[in-house]
Amino acid sequence: MLDGPAVLGGVVGWMAWGGWLGAGLGVLVGVAGELIIGPAAIALRALVKQMSGR
Repeated sequence: MLDGPAVLGGVVGWMAWGGWLGAGLGVLVGVAGELIIGPAAIALRALVKQMSGR
């Protein structure tokens, strides 16, 4: 679960808000962003494939 966006969010949160609370918020934002962006990227890729006729 803790991969790229979550770890990056944690680091940014730590630096932005300071301490463990900021890191926790950053991880939550990173995970939420990944859950939203992941399926959207897959759907967009499928749409582009369909439009190009492959």
